Amino acid sequence: MSVFSPVNVQAIPLLKRFFRNQPFRSCDYTACVTFMWRDYFHTEYAVDGNAVWLRMRYPDGKMYYQLPWRDQPLKIPEWVLAEDGEPLRFSAVPEEMLGELLQRFPNAVVTEERQWTDYLYPRDQLATYAGRKLAGQRNHVNRFVKMYGSWRYEPLTPETIPLMRNFLLSHWEELLKDGPSARAEYSYAIDLLRHAEALDCSGGLLCLPNGEAVGLCVGTTVGDTYYEHVEKALHSIPGASQLLCRECAVHAPEGVQFINREDDVGDPGLRTAKLALHPSALIIKYTVTIA
Repeated sequence: MSVFSPVNVQAIPLLKRFFRNQPFRSCDYTACVTFMWRDYFHTEYAVDGNAVWLRMRYPDGKMYYQLPWRDQPLKIPEWVLAEDGEPLRFSAVPEEMLGELLQRFPNAVVTEERQWTDYLYPRDQLATYAGRKLAGQRNHVNRFVKMYGSWRYEPLTPETIPLMRNFLLSHWEELLKDGPSARAEYSYAIDLLRHAEALDCSGGLLCLPNGEAVGLCVGTTVGDTYYEHVEKALHSIPGASQLLCRECAVHAPEGVQFINREDDVGDPGLRTAKLALHPSALIIKYTVTIA
């Protein structure tokens, strides 16, 4: 019998506990990302002492494991090593854990996964758009203010969650991008709001002065980093995307110093937009295959 169990609602407290001290600033090491994408990757978990192992069946049909965060030397249980004739594969391996893994498997094949690289920004940088290099973002916000006068930012609460779900359901034709992963992400964002309280989500709803919603963001905090799991704004409202990005940083929980805006999934437009915000660091991840 497998020692692994499917990630579900009952697993949320366990995932939060095991990920709460992870130092990598990688979105893959958050309970929210693990839970949000559980169906897409058929994610399962198993507990081994003070570590939790995740395994996922990717769309390519291959099985991948995620190294657990722990503050002790790497130990790989036998039930991870013995996998029905498939090569042993690890996904989303942080740079900090790569060396230790290669010491154990020096002949492993390492691939840098650029499309899964996270973008990290100082909170103050996004909260102010200060400086010459972010003048374009300030111009977009000024255009919004010129057209609409002001805005309202309604924090995520039990009362605003239905409004946030309604925003996603009402504007899917404008917000939903083409492609299987994009369609999955959109439905997962709607589902995420159902479990926002259990996952300790924060965020908010950006509204015009008349109360009409034009964008939302949802994220979670681990340590000094806020992970922005969902950010959607109406492109038909000039400046809404830039203002939403700024307000998410302004209203991030106390103690947050960095904003992780996650990866670009290889989308050229997303990559351009994320680079235009001048990240302070890229959180590189690797796939490691043991032949």
